[in-house]
Amino acid sequence: MISSVINPREEKVLHSNLPSELNEPIYLTTTSSDADEAKQVADDIIRLVKEEEKFGYNDIAVLIRISRSSHPFQKAFVKAGIPHRVVRGSAFWDLIEIKLTISYLRVISSDFDWIGYRTALLSLDGFGDKRAEPIDKDMEKLYKKNKKVDVYSYIAKMASKKTKLGKTLRELLDMVDQYQLKKDWLRYLN
Repeated sequence: MISSVINPREEKVLHSNLPSELNEPIYLTTTSSDADEAKQVADDIIRLVKEEEKFGYNDIAVLIRISRSSHPFQKAFVKAGIPHRVVRGSAFWDLIEIKLTISYLRVISSDFDWIGYRTALLSLDGFGDKRAEPIDKDMEKLYKKNKKVDVYSYIAKMASKKTKLGKTLRELLDMVDQYQLKKDWLRYLN
């Protein structure tokens, strides 16, 4: 259900357009710090550009998921004399797929997380702000009375109705039930 809600991006087949003698094998390495990782990347760039003369600096890009992680790389590149520029794109956490995945994880891990449930509900067909508004009001009233509101049970009552909305909500709760059975692994994420 999550994959149908998230609207996954198009599948991509990655391949190199480089002649086979220029293709570098992919390798995995572990470093003890961000600075060590940045130095290793800088050393690899120097090796490819200056020692092996396979590439120019303009042929190489370093992709970093979090912009604050770029600082050690910038320091290492300056120290190694590697020309570079930092280009920022869409923030990883702002991607709709990431926001929805986090919301679903919140829903699976807690029956009391209205914000997680609300975001998950808004991703369902036929469920928008207009349909969420009366539920928001109910939640506000319930939260004023009690600090812990069992959102799952509230939605389960709505899902018991034999309507299109009830069916949609039941599908959401079925998915939640399925993953809550497996949620022990979520403890290891903290």
